[in-house]
Amino acid sequence: MKFNDLYKYITENFQNLENVDFDFTVSVSDAALQYIFAMMWADWMEQEVPQDSEQYVRLSGKEITEVAPNYADFLSEREQRELEDKVYGLLTKFEEANGGTDIKELYKKALEVDGQSLEDHDERYSSPERFAWLVIMKMLGHGVSWEDDHEKPNFKYPHAEISYLEFPSFEEFEKEETDVDADYEGESWKDSYDPDKSGDEWKEDKE
Repeated sequence: MKFNDLYKYITENFQNLENVDFDFTVSVSDAALQYIFAMMWADWMEQEVPQDSEQYVRLSGKEITEVAPNYADFLSEREQRELEDKVYGLLTKFEEANGGTDIKELYKKALEVDGQSLEDHDERYSSPERFAWLVIMKMLGHGVSWEDDHEKPNFKYPHAEISYLEFPSFEEFEKEETDVDADYEGESWKDSYDPDKSGDEWKEDKE
């Protein structure tokens, strides 16, 4: 995140800047950006990219965040800005839904409810980067959330949407069309028809 973007984001959303931790906001925002991009990239890979394509990456058994490219290397500069704006906007929307509270304070509350603190928490499952990512994932309706393995802080999660379809760098591939009616042409259906397994209805038609 560029400093000017961060400054604009902060000043537009918080009146008392003394309570805002710039380093924290930068850290969780940048981490969330890459996580959300990796999610979109994986969706694109599974739904759009043919297995015989050079771009195809088999995701089975792999950690998506480890195999996905960096969003800054994949998206155009304009798309990078669009993704950044969306992610910053999602975190702002979450803050607004919870009393206009700074993301760090919300994270602190989540930790305290779970018996942890900013100074003493599980770095693997309770890091601030993971918190921001899970907040956005729940807002997007992806079925995972902070509450899956933590006590509930009773946050409000406004609904949001984001998709790889919004970014042209996710290339579209032509898919082979299959004729679903091919097996029903002519009388080829008779080859697989077994009247003994179809009940007595067919007999009524013959009489």
